[in-house]
Amino acid sequence: MIFQNSNQAKDISVAVIGDICLDVLYRAKLSNEISIETGLPVYHVKEFSFAPGGAANIAFLCKRLGIENVDLFGIVGEDVYGEKLINILEGENVGTDAILMQSAGWSTYVYHKFYIESEEQSRFDIGSNNAINDDLIDQLLGLLKERLSKYSCILINQQVPNGIHSPKFIEELRALMDITSAKVQWITDIRMPQDLYPKSIHKMNINEARQLANTLGFFAKSYESTETLSKAFANYWKEKVIITLGENGAIGSDENNIFIEPGLHIIEDVDPVGAGDAFLAGVAYAAGSGLSLPEMLKFGNLTAGVFIQKRRFPNGVSLDSVKMLNSDIDYRYNHELASDIRLASYIPDTEIEVVCNKPLSTKKGRYPKVAVFDLDGTVSTLREGWDRIMLQCMIKFITGSYYDSLPKEKLEVIANKVKALIEKTAGVQTIIQMVEMRRLIEEFGYVPRNQIESAYVYKESYASEIRKVSEKKVQRFQAGQLSLEDLTIKGAIPFLKRLREQGTIIYLASGTDQVDVQQELKALGYDNLFNGGIFGSVNDTENDPKKLVMQIICENISGLHQQLSWGDCIVFGDGPVEIREGHKHGFMTVGLISDEKQRFGTNIEKRERLILAGADFLIPDYSWIFQLSQHIGWE
Repeated sequence: MIFQNSNQAKDISVAVIGDICLDVLYRAKLSNEISIETGLPVYHVKEFSFAPGGAANIAFLCKRLGIENVDLFGIVGEDVYGEKLINILEGENVGTDAILMQSAGWSTYVYHKFYIESEEQSRFDIGSNNAINDDLIDQLLGLLKERLSKYSCILINQQVPNGIHSPKFIEELRALMDITSAKVQWITDIRMPQDLYPKSIHKMNINEARQLANTLGFFAKSYESTETLSKAFANYWKEKVIITLGENGAIGSDENNIFIEPGLHIIEDVDPVGAGDAFLAGVAYAAGSGLSLPEMLKFGNLTAGVFIQKRRFPNGVSLDSVKMLNSDIDYRYNHELASDIRLASYIPDTEIEVVCNKPLSTKKGRYPKVAVFDLDGTVSTLREGWDRIMLQCMIKFITGSYYDSLPKEKLEVIANKVKALIEKTAGVQTIIQMVEMRRLIEEFGYVPRNQIESAYVYKESYASEIRKVSEKKVQRFQAGQLSLEDLTIKGAIPFLKRLREQGTIIYLASGTDQVDVQQELKALGYDNLFNGGIFGSVNDTENDPKKLVMQIICENISGLHQQLSWGDCIVFGDGPVEIREGHKHGFMTVGLISDEKQRFGTNIEKRERLILAGADFLIPDYSWIFQLSQHIGWE
């Protein structure tokens, strides 16, 4: 709906008024050179760049979204940085004739940001002692008054303590808002924990919201929930409120409703600096287009999502890139529940956690038509410990010939990066994990570029280590030393057989190589239980087997959609990928928080990732399946 009219940006006109800043980024490399004059290390800058910040960045991003008319109101100093900033903005066709210059007592706000080998260093700022002249306030607000009628919305940015928001400026702008709020859509983004401009849509991040709640005298205990906090602000101001939650999305409220926009699940490393500006630019686009508050949240979230993914979207924010992200998007659900086990609810007298709040089917005694199972950790324990092996392999791949000589502290930094990667990619195809790991090899730089192998080579090296583990277990199984029960999650095989008896079509979908999956199931003798098909990875990063299975199922039952109830298609998995794909397709999803080492009981580390992926229920193992079946209505 938000993209129905691709030409709507041409009808939007936006004003941005606030603190105009410039970011100067320096990227340097380590050097052995020591300054003769100071005796301090000398760092050689490889590249440097300029980027608009604060109100200037918001205006810049509004233009990048395709908004036809964007005017920027603010103050710069009569210095080279002010000139550079205006040149950048004019290059984007941002209206700059309302940017005024103050010759004395004001320097353009500049943030000098230094990165040494990708690590950010201390920042050096210019402009901290600015004080705006009263006559420039009159001139600036006079220009805004003259043009009010042309704008679809006006964005107010407050970025720095000693910016344009002096007591005189605040008083006069508030007076202007009081007499125009019925005609003009005002939107504020204020960093200071103060109630500066009541007659506006208020956009803030969660930390700013909590600080402001304390300032206004809200009792912290009563407003710990983001939902109640946003609602409290909406009732206080009688205006719409938007609170951004970082990776967990955003929440919005008016006086009657609360709207939640879930966060985006992103595998690659992101750069969140400036994400709030991008979110606000997206809100401006939506508000100027006359869209609803939920649509403002969605558009803001998508715009910020594009902005922080520098590698995926190297050309930055645009309407096309926002559309592209919207067409292929994964979300993070129920983040507060996921991060706080105290909020968990269980089926009475069981260890089955209930996450969903959907109404269950009233059709009793009917098992699902279709069931999809992941393999490792969901049915099989043959590859238990894969993550420990992957961690060790990746550390060796990244460090290359330096593995034995690197200090322990350096190895810990690498290990933490790899652990985060494995956590974010659990359940995806191994080849995709190696594609992401290969970028870490380039980032750390221990392996010469001409010696970095392809992701496929690294995948095969890791897979050979995993095969050694699984082959030993299969050999012991064939020798009668291990039973099938020893190599599967408790109750998995009897449950699969029960589903077959009830006429359920069962699919298996795994991120492990197709050949390895087929060989394992055949060797252990339960491949015939998957009458829907067995799908594994074929080293194609564009075609995930779990996504493929969901598509096949939807195509096969497309003519039956009107007859299906929630629960007729169900997904079982201990990884986020299958749970997320099932959730996107409207299937019931059951997460296995399984302890693969002992085959039963709970691995609490899996809980958060499965809830975030969209699990409806969580079970430790299939010894609880009868109680779940009763709750759902199968029995």
